[in-house]
Amino acid sequence: LVYQVFPGIELVYNDMHMEYCNKNQKTASNVMEINYCKEGRCECLFGKGQYCYMSAGDLSFCSLQDSSHQSEFPTSHYHGITITISFSMITDEMKKVLELLSVDLERIKALSDMRDFTIIRANKTIEHIFSELYMIPEAIRLGYIRVKVLELLLVLTEARFIEGMTETSERLHFSEAHIDTIKQIHTFLVKNYGEHYTIDYLAEHYNISPTVMKKCFKGVYGE
Repeated sequence: LVYQVFPGIELVYNDMHMEYCNKNQKTASNVMEINYCKEGRCECLFGKGQYCYMSAGDLSFCSLQDSSHQSEFPTSHYHGITITISFSMITDEMKKVLELLSVDLERIKALSDMRDFTIIRANKTIEHIFSELYMIPEAIRLGYIRVKVLELLLVLTEARFIEGMTETSERLHFSEAHIDTIKQIHTFLVKNYGEHYTIDYLAEHYNISPTVMKKCFKGVYGE
């Protein structure tokens, strides 16, 4: 479901039951993408071999100015919301409304521009904004979405909320080689579901340290 919330602002409900979805996304000038994961897991590949993972309750944002990204779903299950903000398409009238509500568009744009990818891990503020978007009746949904998007923009304007809650791609990074190895291990375990293999055996067989294997496997699949 796609909703045109305000001029330059769009909201999409995502419901994925597949491992991969080709969005054919390209770079876009002055566009910010915000993603909320309601349930499941999402693997995001940014730039050259930078893998980041979102889990239930997480919020991410990034600029599409210099780099596009693609998404995969390791558990073949993902429900979430995507909000795109095209800053150049926001009308002067809308800017006045946002200014009246103390929403600082320039600060929000700067947040997306200063990092390739940022995650705010699940917390009560994020849950309060997004969880109710799945419970409202269709008759008032668009109006409710508008209220909630304004609430989100106001929260992103607040520096104290952002600072200390964010994780950059540097802290979330898994190498392409490790991700490939972990997915091979996962495929092997699924094919041999009735057998028992120790972590040490798998690590030695796939030439990866047990510590890295455990950390990376949990990063990709959540457990």
